[in-house]
Amino acid sequence: MNLSMQMDMHQSQRLILTPQLELSLSILKMGSDELDYLVEEELLSNPLLEVSESYYDQNEKHYTSQNKSDYINSIPDTYISEENLTHFLLTQLNVYKGIIDDEVRSVIRFLIYSLDYRGYLPYKTEQLIELLQKSPDVIESAVRVLRQFEPQGIGAGNIEECLLVQTNDENVEMLIKNHLEDIAHNNITKIEQATGLDVSRIIQCIQDIKGMNPIPSGGYGEKVSQEFIYPDFVVKHKEAGLEIEYIKKKSSYLTINMNCIEWLNQKQIVKYEEDYKKSKLNEAQYLIKSIRQRESTLEKIVLTILERQKKFFEKGKLYLSVLSMKEVANLIEMHESTVSRAISGKYLECKWGSFELKYFFSNKLKQTVDDRNPIIMLQKAIDAEDKKKPLSDANISSLLKTKGINISRRTVSKYREQLRIPSSKARMTW
Repeated sequence: MNLSMQMDMHQSQRLILTPQLELSLSILKMGSDELDYLVEEELLSNPLLEVSESYYDQNEKHYTSQNKSDYINSIPDTYISEENLTHFLLTQLNVYKGIIDDEVRSVIRFLIYSLDYRGYLPYKTEQLIELLQKSPDVIESAVRVLRQFEPQGIGAGNIEECLLVQTNDENVEMLIKNHLEDIAHNNITKIEQATGLDVSRIIQCIQDIKGMNPIPSGGYGEKVSQEFIYPDFVVKHKEAGLEIEYIKKKSSYLTINMNCIEWLNQKQIVKYEEDYKKSKLNEAQYLIKSIRQRESTLEKIVLTILERQKKFFEKGKLYLSVLSMKEVANLIEMHESTVSRAISGKYLECKWGSFELKYFFSNKLKQTVDDRNPIIMLQKAIDAEDKKKPLSDANISSLLKTKGINISRRTVSKYREQLRIPSSKARMTW
């Protein structure tokens, strides 16, 4: 076999992303916070960039001491001083110092740190005896004392024990011990047959149980950082119709520092300084251009969403219509991938709440937007029903057929579950 080397030439096409194009695509995909962080970094590294004075003029009112005071005073006390459950229980334990045996106190301290996120005790007495090597009397005393602490139900082993410590009513205790599942399914008839109690008395007991706290840890918790959503657009309802307001951030006010350029032009600079100036000027211009292009693309997309989802913004979530990214891309004459990048991590606020832009896109028919939509008609039928005699799925199917909507009982059941509406039995009130 002969081996040889030779040179060969051929042509081929390849798509290569330039650094500028890569930056532009990256900026398009960034959320507002990410973009502001990038702008801050560029302002520090590029002397030819600055933020226009109009940005500070517009936001000056937010930095007055009066506004700061008003803001602080408007914060609820629960956010300023929040006590976690562990600290609250340990404070109560300190009251028992000198009253109960130190050995019991040490076990209670262990139990407090062992509670799960609901405030329940995950160990049985036998497990605690083996784990802590303490006598049954010490363990039982510690558990008994802990269950006397506030909030009620703390240290319970399960939901039944948690509810039982919150009542002294014999009938309520009987229902908790034997009929929690029947209560969950609103099976009043079965409870009546099993207990012999009057329906009115059963309903009163159930109301008492529903007023109890099944999760003792509710209202207490460790301080955690909360993620706030800052919308990029706000839909406003005006007399002339719906309007879109773009929430401008610092990136919208980025501009070229003309004073710096003028100073450099007047100064005699050597070649490498001239090259540095040109390089930084090109970087600044391309950054500003990319940000403006991002804003323009987003505005086109949101205006299209506003036009195609008009009934959603006017009437509510049930009127969300089918809208694909491809459809929007064709309308604004852009590629579908550009739309996908642009809506990533962007939010819109309207009177129904704050929504990520991708919420408005779906290739599947969730529901039609006209008033003959079976899901909307199902919701209206349930809203208007007699709660003492709620409509069954079969009843709803028959009702919709009289209005020209021919769907089966199973389809009604599927739609009802999608809307998270319980069964007719669970909806019944006595």
